[in-house]
Amino acid sequence: QLGGSYRNLGKFSNALEVAEQLLTIAKHLENLRLERDALVIFRDVYNAQGEFQKALLTAQQVVTITQQKNLGSELIALAALSESYL
Repeated sequence: QLGGSYRNLGKFSNALEVAEQLLTIAKHLENLRLERDALVIFRDVYNAQGEFQKALLTAQQVVTITQQKNLGSELIALAALSESYL
């Protein structure tokens, strides 16, 4: 939630820092849900910054993790991917 709050405030560098820390922790713990959450923060920040190619690639990673690891919320991941195309 902290990363999302920073993004909403336009503090993109802070949001990316939080996402990077979360991703590091997620990989260390081998926690795919946290990894997915970190990637969602990255996607949202990239989208807000107008870096649509990065947002799209990150959204595709979210969908892949969600599908392969059966984490649920596949519809949400696909909706987020579709937003990256808009």
